[in-house]
Amino acid sequence: WRFSKRLQANEPYSMVSYVSLASDDELRESHTNYTHFITDHYLQLPASLPQRVRDKAIELTVDAKNPFDKAVLIQSFLRSDEFKYDQENVVAPPRGADGVDFFMFETQLGYSDYVASAMTVMMRAVDVPARLVAGYAPGEYDDNIGRRVIRDFDSHGWVQVYFPQYGWIDFE
Repeated sequence: WRFSKRLQANEPYSMVSYVSLASDDELRESHTNYTHFITDHYLQLPASLPQRVRDKAIELTVDAKNPFDKAVLIQSFLRSDEFKYDQENVVAPPRGADGVDFFMFETQLGYSDYVASAMTVMMRAVDVPARLVAGYAPGEYDDNIGRRVIRDFDSHGWVQVYFPQYGWIDFE
């Protein structure tokens, strides 16, 4: 975000956000006439993406009739017992390896950023605009310093999928 004036340290500010109330059925019926801006920015994938990542996304969604159902199928796959959520024992991909491929096919071990990255890439592989979003929980208030302390483990990543009539919809 860009503010109209520079904020000073500890200066309070507020923001307003909107949450879609679209139902699953409304999202299923959403058209796929994406603007060029959306397709140019949110369907990009590296040429080096391993084919097996694309193939898995296609395999999972072959019977899906719309972007919403594709998102639900990919989300369900990444939530399955095939993957283990772990913030402490994650192994970094080897130098030169694709991170999503390594997570999906080698370790099946990771935390929210790994899962969200995999879903974002898989959605794009089946021509559905998606992006990874990250944020932080409020952390803990520290009476000794009179401030909130936010640590790395307070971070969280998730996926947003674009539906033209409704905007960006969150998936976990």
